[in-house]
Order: sequence, then C-alpha cells, then structure tokens
Amino acid sequence: TVAELHEPSFAEAGRTLSLAIPDTPVMVNGDRDLLTQAVANLVENAFRHAGDAAEVVLSVRRDQAGASIMVEDTGPGIPEEEREKVVQRLYRLDRSRRTQGNGLGLSLVESVARLHRARLMLEDNRPGLRASLVFDAE
Repeated sequence: TVAELHEPSFAEAGRTLSLAIPDTPVMVNGDRDLLTQAVANLVENAFRHAGDAAEVVLSVRRDQAGASIMVEDTGPGIPEEEREKVVQRLYRLDRSRRTQGNGLGLSLVESVARLHRARLMLEDNRPGLRASLVFDAE
C-alpha cells in the first residue's frame, strides 16, 4: 500500500522506488494504520533526504528472529553519531534544514515501533541508510 501511494511521486521526480516482498505474507500483530504511517514516514524521509539520484527499496522479510520492514536508500545516510539523535522530537541534521519537514517523522516511527514491541534500527546501507522496523518472533 505504501509503495503504491508513493510510487507516483518518485516517478514524477525521476527517482526509483522498488518493492521487494516475499511470495507468502509476512504477518505482524499491530495497528495497521499506525504501522502504515510509520512505513510511509520512512519512505518519505528517503524521498526527501536521499537525493535526486538515489534509489529506494521498500522490503519485507521474515526469518527465525522475526519480521522486518526495511526502507533502504543510496543517499548520504545518517552519520553513526547522529542516529540516536534523529529519533528525538524536532531534531534535524544540519544538512536537512533546507528540506521540508519538522523533525517529527523518525520520532513518530520510533514511538510506533515501541508501541508494537518492535525496534527502529538505523544502519549504514553502504551507501545510504537502511531504516528497519524489526519485530521479534513471538
């Protein structure tokens, strides 16, 4: 759903949004609307901050450890020393101050993750950022 909603914006801007999902559904317990909003925030952040030539992949997977929803981009990423700060309300990286937004997106995603007993992980995608919502196996 999130990919379908955002794909036209990516196409209009000449950017790529790819979807990588398994053939069998990956189920997690939670509020569909909140989880959809959290994933949408991650995709919108990638669109805003990854740059014009960046590629974005939205993927879902399940393994023995649990389920993951990932948004990976090939943009500049977030420096490791800033990753804890960007999930705080109203915090923005210096280079992000010229783009739209108010610094609430990742804090909202972090709150939705906690509400669902999941974790928001921000990692180096070499290049870019990998933002993952990780749900432990129950």
